[in-house]
Amino acid sequence: MLFSRTKRARRGLRSEIDELQAAARESSDPKLLRRLRTARHELGEQLIADAGPRREYSEPDFDALPESDGVPEVDAADLTGPVLRAAILSKGALLVRGLVDPGDAAAITHEADAALAARQSGNGDSASAAHYDEYEPGGRYQIVERGFVEDVGGFWIADAPAAMAAVFDVFDRAQLSQRLGEYLGESPLVSMQKWTLRKVDRAKVGWHQDGAFLGDVHTVNVWLALTRCGDDSPGLDLVPRRLDHVLETGTEGADYEFTVSPILATETAGETPVARPIFEAGDALLFDQLLLHGTAQDSKPGRVRYACETWFFGPSGFPPEYLPLAY
Repeated sequence: MLFSRTKRARRGLRSEIDELQAAARESSDPKLLRRLRTARHELGEQLIADAGPRREYSEPDFDALPESDGVPEVDAADLTGPVLRAAILSKGALLVRGLVDPGDAAAITHEADAALAARQSGNGDSASAAHYDEYEPGGRYQIVERGFVEDVGGFWIADAPAAMAAVFDVFDRAQLSQRLGEYLGESPLVSMQKWTLRKVDRAKVGWHQDGAFLGDVHTVNVWLALTRCGDDSPGLDLVPRRLDHVLETGTEGADYEFTVSPILATETAGETPVARPIFEAGDALLFDQLLLHGTAQDSKPGRVRYACETWFFGPSGFPPEYLPLAY
């Protein structure tokens, strides 16, 4: 009986989310957008509670993976769970061309600018609240990293209700729930603290592996370029090889206590050349918590890059200290 009640509650929340998401395409009512955010959080918590044992990643399909000396690339139509798994196990990452329509990428940059302007104005009116409204759910979650996220040129998407609704619509059109669900072996969730929009005009974060602070999780990251980057504007540097452990952090020369020093990064890369892909708007790099990467260091002054970074987690391996949001 308890299972039946829980299942009915999940279905009720899912129906509500679908209705609210549809309504958000026509309305920027802050009350509606806040309820949509809360409903996603409530469903996320239920899905984690009911997740059961850790799921397995999809089996890799190395035969379907294009040969590459650096980062393997596929078109969006060829992205599958087995191809993604093969890429991560062999090269640490997969570059997906055209994952998102450039028009959708431009729409997200518009929402990013609106959120940044609303955060800066801080006037608290209803129009601003639709674009920026910091989420404080209370309970066991301690939201303590906003200052750092702002310092590196971004904001949490969950703090921008209109942007959150828009990004989920874009994800739906890219069929990310199905594709990443195939990879994870379960339907993905996102988290408040690992879901970020950034506007960057210079290098912000040096070499790092997200596994240094995520711990033992079931995850894949979608780093989505919203504007062209990697040449004139800041892109990503990465070591295109599979690492099987988290490197020591905070040693001499490291930017932060959680980053890897350039010396250790160079030693780890060895004979593997560092890759710096050139992204067009809508291209994405997919990788997990062991990829060694960082913001490219030598872009031209004044050239801005917009990007959306989303760590998708399986409910069976969701980081317990992070706030979940159902996708």
